[in-house]
Amino acid sequence: AKAAVGQARSNWYPSVGLSAGWNKARTRGLTMSRSGAPVTTSYFDAGLSASWEVDIFGKVASEVKGRDAAFKATRAQWAGTMVSMSAQIAATYMQLRMYQCLLEVAHAHLASQQKIVAIAKARYEATISSKLDVAQAEETYYSTAATLPPIENSIYRSINALALLTALPRDSVSRLVAADSVAMP
Repeated sequence: AKAAVGQARSNWYPSVGLSAGWNKARTRGLTMSRSGAPVTTSYFDAGLSASWEVDIFGKVASEVKGRDAAFKATRAQWAGTMVSMSAQIAATYMQLRMYQCLLEVAHAHLASQQKIVAIAKARYEATISSKLDVAQAEETYYSTAATLPPIENSIYRSINALALLTALPRDSVSRLVAADSVAMP
């Protein structure tokens, strides 16, 4: 778009053309039954042309104005794209951090549930509680464990999205957003 503005502005200046050439020809000495010496001719040709269109009715000015407006629109589109891209990167980054926090909470909850299962089994073995308490504790533990793969998958997808949006290798992005850098409140 910027080049198109420069091209339109160039119409205000004269156009100059220059051409040059050199030609050399040789004819045989024998023509039609007569013998003669070969003839060599050479010549140089040069030409110069110039033209200039006076912008009386504003054709060139309006073309420059239109191309300049197109250039500004292109710059605005580019800026809009950059803002949109930055917003998408920020949103994806925030989602990634949210998933990482959820994973930490799920792991902490899983460790807590594992302790509850151990306590329920110990109470059952001491005949203080029933097998139903153990089954309920195990069901809660396995239910919590089942939430881990979808969260891990979401983290994986978020890292891939960030790698794509930032044009960085996935391993680099993965190192940059390592889960150990997430601080729990």
